[in-house]
Formats: sequence, C-alpha cells, structure tokens
Amino acid sequence: RLSPGPELTGFDFSAEMLREARRKFQELQKKHNLPDIGFEEGDAGDMPYDDGYFDAMGITFGLRNLVYENSRAGLHLSEMNRVLKPGGR
Repeated sequence: RLSPGPELTGFDFSAEMLREARRKFQELQKKHNLPDIGFEEGDAGDMPYDDGYFDAMGITFGLRNLVYENSRAGLHLSEMNRVLKPGGR
C-alpha cells in the first residue's frame, strides 16, 4: 500500500514494457484509488536524474538483465548509486 505523498517512477529502456506497466497500473489505480506515478523511458547507464534524487530504489527482474553477462554492469550499478541519496535503500 502506498502512503500519501511519495513520488514513484517506473523506469525502463523498453517503450513496450512501459506501455504494459502503465496499462497494468491504470487497472490497479482504478480498483484501489492509487495516486499517479510517472513512467520514463531511458538508459540505466545514464539516468536523467540529479545526484541523490531518490530516497529508495526497487528493481524487479531488471537487475539480472543489467549485470548478467553485461559489459556495462559496473556503469549501471554506479549510476544507480549516483541517483540514490546517501543512506538510501
């Protein structure tokens, strides 16, 4: 359950996955009266957020794809750390 006030952002490199995420979220939003969240397409190695922008981050299946047999794994993990506030989760 979402508490009042958080800003949530879904981020993915795939426009198709973001469309599906929006569709599923809209169904849940209507059913449970949830606040809006943002969905943004982009590269996890170059996120369009300021340093320390997020209090917390969560990843579903994406971490496997970001690091497993990926020559840019270090870049992706560093970028996640950059946009996460110090002490963030």
